[in-house]
Amino acid sequence: MEIYYVQSRQVARLPENVEFDAIVIGSGATGGWAARELCEAGLDTLMLDRGRMVEHRQDYPTEGLGAFALP
Repeated sequence: MEIYYVQSRQVARLPENVEFDAIVIGSGATGGWAARELCEAGLDTLMLDRGRMVEHRQDYPTEGLGAFALP
């Protein structure tokens, strides 16, 4: 298994002979979980997402705030 990782806003150039058993569009909660299940089942899976890379804690400004402190 090979892993191809490309930062957001770049175009991935995969070799022409690469084939996938499944393609998951979107890496949100459901897409990420679906891709994981497919990979664990032994399928070669491609996940596509157009969003930016999210850094936990750093990109969640309201994390850890109490219910009354939210905007």
